Amino acid sequence: MASIRTLQRFFSTHPLLLQIGLICILPCIVFFNTFHNEFHLDDIYRILKNPEIQSVQPVWRHFFDPRTISSLDRITQYRPLLPLTFSINYFLAGGHSLAAYHITNMLFHIVASILVFFLCRELLNHKKKRHGDRYDPASRIAFFVAGVFAVHPVSGIPINYIMVRDIILLEIFMIGSLLAYVRMRRSGDSIWGWALSLLLFLCALLSKTNAVALPALVFLFEITLGPGSVKKKDTYKRVVPFILLTLLFFSFTRFVLKFSDLAQAVSLQDYTHFQYALTQAKIHVFHYLRNFFWPFYIRLMPSVERADGLFDVAVLFSIIVIGGSIYLAFSRWNKNPLLSFSILAYWVALGPTSSIVPLYHEAAYYRPYPAIPFLLLAIAPPLLRRLRPNTCIPVLVPVLVYFGVSSIYLNKTYRTEETLWTHTVRHGGDATAHMNLAMSIKDRSDPRVRKHLEETLRLNPGYVLANINFGLYLMDHGGREKGLRLVERAVELSPSWAQCHYWLSKAYARLGRKRDAFEAAVRAAKLDSRCFDCQYNAALLAQQEKAYAESLKYLSVIERRTPRFKQTLFLKGFALQMSGRVGEAVSAYRKFLVSESNHYQAHFNLAHAYMTLGNCEDAVSHFKKTLTLKPDYTEANLYINRCSEKSDTQN
Repeated sequence: MASIRTLQRFFSTHPLLLQIGLICILPCIVFFNTFHNEFHLDDIYRILKNPEIQSVQPVWRHFFDPRTISSLDRITQYRPLLPLTFSINYFLAGGHSLAAYHITNMLFHIVASILVFFLCRELLNHKKKRHGDRYDPASRIAFFVAGVFAVHPVSGIPINYIMVRDIILLEIFMIGSLLAYVRMRRSGDSIWGWALSLLLFLCALLSKTNAVALPALVFLFEITLGPGSVKKKDTYKRVVPFILLTLLFFSFTRFVLKFSDLAQAVSLQDYTHFQYALTQAKIHVFHYLRNFFWPFYIRLMPSVERADGLFDVAVLFSIIVIGGSIYLAFSRWNKNPLLSFSILAYWVALGPTSSIVPLYHEAAYYRPYPAIPFLLLAIAPPLLRRLRPNTCIPVLVPVLVYFGVSSIYLNKTYRTEETLWTHTVRHGGDATAHMNLAMSIKDRSDPRVRKHLEETLRLNPGYVLANINFGLYLMDHGGREKGLRLVERAVELSPSWAQCHYWLSKAYARLGRKRDAFEAAVRAAKLDSRCFDCQYNAALLAQQEKAYAESLKYLSVIERRTPRFKQTLFLKGFALQMSGRVGEAVSAYRKFLVSESNHYQAHFNLAHAYMTLGNCEDAVSHFKKTLTLKPDYTEANLYINRCSEKSDTQN
């Protein structure tokens, strides 16, 4: 009891430590059941099937090669800090560890929540300093904002969906940059203050290009809570360093790396910018804001109804809500600058991914993650400023419990691919959701597989992956010709995408059309030299065609980047052996066996190569190892006898 009283006295005299401690503990309680949730969607290509994250060194490669982020070219973006952190995860965990990835995301989220807490305190203190009114309970309000942000189900999406770590990194560095700037404005300009703020901003850009919103946030701070105004030239000058850094960043990616994030993300759907903007207005109100207050419909790949026009009732209501909030911000500009800043900052933070530029997916429920602290900062002060400390608890605890329990419930939906997509489809999923549900069902004879693949194509007949997956499904279930036509149609829809030709090659192989399969594999390999599956498939089929020199060409492409990809070194050894380059084959087999020591065929092939070189002692050793691993391998016994006879003859 004495120790408890001592602890109580300590926290009563150090409330800041208690608040920070609770912000650290709350996510651990709420997201404890996420650690073994499976990989989903882009996790497969950015983590599980991405050999580029399987080594940390050289670190710089992520900053000069956008393709290290994914093994699939269509989801390549320049976010170098994402694959870098994944590679560190892989190294520390000794391989792919679901728990390690989820725990790391949660720890990053805790850091973001703490930064949100300090930013809110700083903004509230700026309000006091500028206007001289009675001090608001800044820490209490800041804790409310950071606490709700820490446990909210929207924050749970990037903890459950590992790939969305980039948005947590964005939040850490963007909030950190803004916090450094705001503190510098209170304490006075300094070279170190500017350097820290700009460095953190650069890290935010390297995490996710949504960070382009930061210059606008700095400007909003200056003209609301800060000492600037729209009429002062100094206000604009202060934003210039952030704008110049943004331009430098995009110039580097465009002209040095010759890469464009925007080109990768922009949709080719038949959207006009005006229609897309109206659709986004509906999404903001009927999806994002609804999910903030009633989060149980949160899901990946939601279905979205496009706006019918300006006089669509839902669009009109959304415009009223959005326009009304902006009017409120301007009408309270002088009396409540914190409210004005918070409302406008919320819309600005959402702008880069939810405005007029059509993206492949109209709605993604993790997009509001960077904006939620500003929404909470608009709500919290009116709710809490007049409450005494002892009356805040009855308000705060139920809110935290409500959002915390809803997060714990939603975490369960990410347990497996099937549970995730079942939840999504139940509450309204798009074509991708239906396709992923079909592909997640392990029993391929389950009638739901065909049902959801057909629904996918009904919703989006031009969906390339759906044509491929349904085609391959039909080929395995009695519709071989119809299935092949669907896969061929996918190639017609997207002839420059290597994945289409890769799966067409697989389809031809299932029909026994080996030459056609090889030609399709070659096209896939030529279209995307960084698609290692494509290179490997071309190498394997080249060996079946006895084109060993060509096989080596494809294998060398893989080996330059990741020699341990699948059985690359084994195939290389076989191609070299069949080409008469036996000494080089021995080297390849030995390297392969370092990591695959129980591969009986590699031991047999290496033994045969040794025997060809006249090294019977090593040959017998590996033939015996072959028999240990596969006792019925009769050829190994035959060659052991030949080696013995040869040794006897020499003696």
